[in-house]
Amino acid sequence: MADTFQIAAYPFRIGLYPQLTAFERVLTQVLAAFRVLQPPSSPVPPHDPFEYYTRFGMLRSAADQNIYQVDIHLDPDADWVDPIRLVDAFEPQIVNQAVRESPLSLWIHGACLLRGKEPILLVASTGAGKTTLSLGLLHQGYRLLTDDIILVNPETQQLLPLPRCPKYRADALENLRSIGFDLEYEARTLGHYVLLPPRYFQLQPVAHPIRRVYALQRDTEAAPGLRPLSLSDGLLALIPHSNLLAIDPELTLAARLFAETQFWSMNLSDFAGDIRQIAL
Repeated sequence: MADTFQIAAYPFRIGLYPQLTAFERVLTQVLAAFRVLQPPSSPVPPHDPFEYYTRFGMLRSAADQNIYQVDIHLDPDADWVDPIRLVDAFEPQIVNQAVRESPLSLWIHGACLLRGKEPILLVASTGAGKTTLSLGLLHQGYRLLTDDIILVNPETQQLLPLPRCPKYRADALENLRSIGFDLEYEARTLGHYVLLPPRYFQLQPVAHPIRRVYALQRDTEAAPGLRPLSLSDGLLALIPHSNLLAIDPELTLAARLFAETQFWSMNLSDFAGDIRQIAL
């Protein structure tokens, strides 16, 4: 692959062995938001080669002067596999390796969006609906930093975008149409990936503190809606979804980063109503 990509502090090129045209085409489109014209001129930190094995082959990452070389070695029968499934197997490992190469950053597993000067963060376990909510908030004037992992520079307190290509669930199209957002008109879909136009992304670092954090859940036995959380309870809600304790055991950095943040517990129930409450 001729393109150069960069995720946070991780510039990389990808080699495919053997070169499968269909897989290369899909992977290039899914990683499009990370494409850069050229890598940084300074050398990247050396590290031992990283290897990860999937059912379809092996991914290997190694430092090579001013860039990381990511090689994907596919099994002989991989040319019979749907290229979407190949991307599902290898793209998360590329992103995870980029996060590992940012060891001084705070990472939070959540969706982060920006409207005006107010970033918001949605945190929840996988499958709770962060991505569908994020796509719905684009219809309310928000731009997407990430629907999966946000990086925070502890020194500058900047939010570092990680604009992965969102993956939508089967019910997402109907939910989005219920608020007047036709995803198939506003964007392109590729399998279960959403190829958003650049206007929906926030690609530059954001210097404003996170204004609101929503800890999402789906509990049919609890009342729907919002419940305010104290700063301490809000930080406790972030811990299972972040490396907060690893880089800030005393939570002194966290208290400073989130001093102006409003924390909310939100029990999801009605998609249109949930969007309205967040987008107030």
